[in-house]
Amino acid sequence: MQNVSRHIDLLSADEFALMYMRHPNHDKSVSFDTTKTGLPTTDWQNAVYRTAPIKNNEIRVSGSTGGTSLLASAGLYQQEGIVLKLGLQTAARCASISIRHSERA
Repeated sequence: MQNVSRHIDLLSADEFALMYMRHPNHDKSVSFDTTKTGLPTTDWQNAVYRTAPIKNNEIRVSGSTGGTSLLASAGLYQQEGIVLKLGLQTAARCASISIRHSERA
C-alpha cells in the first residue's frame, strides 16, 4: 500500500481571508468579510489523495525433457496512484526454448 508520507499544514478559509486582507498590496477588487468566521474550508489534500494498493502478479513455467528445455513467464504490475485518477499498469511476457544438439562420432 502507498500512502501520502506527509500532509502539509494549510490555512483554513478564515485564516487565509484574514492574512489576505491584512496584506498591504492585496487586490483591492477582492475582499473578504473578516468579522465573520466559519467560511467553508476544503482540505484538498484529503479530497485528492488516497491510500493506493500495489499488485504484482507473476507466473513462471519451466521444464525440460531430453535435450530440450522450455521457460515461459508472464507478469502484471498494477499500481493505483495516491492521487485520484492516476495509476500505472504494465504487463510483460517471455518465452525461451533451448535445444541441445549432441554430436555422434
